[in-house]
Amino acid sequence: MPKISCPADVTIDCSVVHSDWDLSAYGNAVAIDACGASST
Repeated sequence: MPKISCPADVTIDCSVVHSDWDLSAYGNAVAIDACGASST
C-alpha cells in the first residue's frame, strides 16, 4: 500500500527571504509506492 509521510507542522517567519525554492530547512515529505521504492 502506498504511503506518504509529511514533516510536522511548523510556523515560519515570512520576513525571511528565500533565494530559491529549496525549502528543505522546513522538512521533507517522503512517498513510498506499492513496490517498495521511495521518493523524496
